[in-house]
Amino acid sequence: MPLNKRNSSSSNTILAVTMLAFGSACSADDASPVPSVAPDVTDVGVSSDSESPVDVQAPDSNPGDPGDSSLQDSVSEPDSPGDTAADAIAGDTAADAIADAQVSADADAATTDAEAEVSLPEDTAPPLSDSVDGGSSSQDSVTTADIPPPEPDLVEPDAPEPDTAQPPTDLYLLSVDNSSHTLQKVDVTTGATTDVCQLNTTQTYPSLTFSRFNGLYGSRDGSQLDRIDPCTCAISPIGSYGAYSGIYGITADKSDNLFGVATVQDWLVSISTDTGVGTGLGALGYDFTTSGGTWSDADATLFAINGGTDGLYTVDPILGTATLLSTLDYDFGTVGIELHPGNGVIYACSSAGHLLSVDPNGQVTDIGDMGQGGSCTNLAAPWLQVPCLDGI
Repeated sequence: MPLNKRNSSSSNTILAVTMLAFGSACSADDASPVPSVAPDVTDVGVSSDSESPVDVQAPDSNPGDPGDSSLQDSVSEPDSPGDTAADAIAGDTAADAIADAQVSADADAATTDAEAEVSLPEDTAPPLSDSVDGGSSSQDSVTTADIPPPEPDLVEPDAPEPDTAQPPTDLYLLSVDNSSHTLQKVDVTTGATTDVCQLNTTQTYPSLTFSRFNGLYGSRDGSQLDRIDPCTCAISPIGSYGAYSGIYGITADKSDNLFGVATVQDWLVSISTDTGVGTGLGALGYDFTTSGGTWSDADATLFAINGGTDGLYTVDPILGTATLLSTLDYDFGTVGIELHPGNGVIYACSSAGHLLSVDPNGQVTDIGDMGQGGSCTNLAAPWLQVPCLDGI
């Protein structure tokens, strides 16, 4: 790279000052005694007739040689204060020159860097080397082998878990015909029933419901809880409700337990699906005779029908307090009720054995005859798919 003019001038200055200081020191130590009468200028160091010629010697090519006593003397013991001052001045001058040269060099380097930055736009990167030849590529070159492959897409496709039950594909209800002790599948559009299986019991179930996790439960004689297999009708006794009785309406709560309406005590009860034991939540505030209850996710409350007043009520799931919502335009005797989670419709049945739909405003619609041998007291709607009931 060509040297900067300022750098060249500074270097020459440093060399000249250094030589001047060095020569002055050497001359002071090596000069011979001078006679009291100054000789003629023409005689100094140039005439062979001079009685006391002044021998001016050039500095030794190796100033660091221990044998050069004159140089050691000049460095260690200056002859006079004047020599010391001169040396100091010479040293300061040399240091200043060196500093100036260093500043000039730094400035030139900064200028060079600035020019390089200006010549390369910010958004422009040096091209990557495609060379993979180890003998010709530099240490800083990037080869295609150094570029990592793209990471694989770790997003899993959406797919249902194979063991997770799905909502039912068709809408239906289940009901126990207590006259024949038969579990039946009910068509919600016509009310027609199809026998599923036969219960091995002579006792009745005034209420039937699915839990949130799709267990089918029946309130046997209103006094204890049984679990019923909807595919085989096998009955598994759970346990007595304990202090509460006349529970003719049971329904799912928000977990895997149940709510029950205890008509003897007129209380809302929480029922354990593990033990069957009932725990009182609060007084209903009304005298319920025949009854049934069902849970609504959309309203976060229970609906209950009181056969003694033909009234439709909401029931607070925490306090148990019942509130009259409407008086139904249908004369209920026995009561079966279930809100279907698949369509949000409240279905009911009663003494005539017909499937009904109930509007919360009080209107009741007769859907059709269920074909049971007596009065209807129970309805149940699945929360999840029951594969054995598909196609029946």
